Amino acid sequence: MKIFWKTRQFWRTIVLMMGLSLLIVILTLLSLRIFTRHGQSFIVPDFTGLSINQLGYLQKEYGFEFEIIDSVFDQTQPP
Repeated sequence: MKIFWKTRQFWRTIVLMMGLSLLIVILTLLSLRIFTRHGQSFIVPDFTGLSINQLGYLQKEYGFEFEIIDSVFDQTQPP
């Protein structure tokens, strides 16, 4: 009776699994370059201390949308 890890079928399966694993890793890394747009950047204006009306003007000027999702109480800033 042969020991299983010494058979040709076992080693063929191991090589196939390693090859497919390498292919999956390569495809994942290549797809990440496409989807993450690595190296691209956008300059965003500073919105600190602006009112809602001022943000509306900047929205028209720069062509973006804004959404206030949270507010923080700061005694040094006007309401």
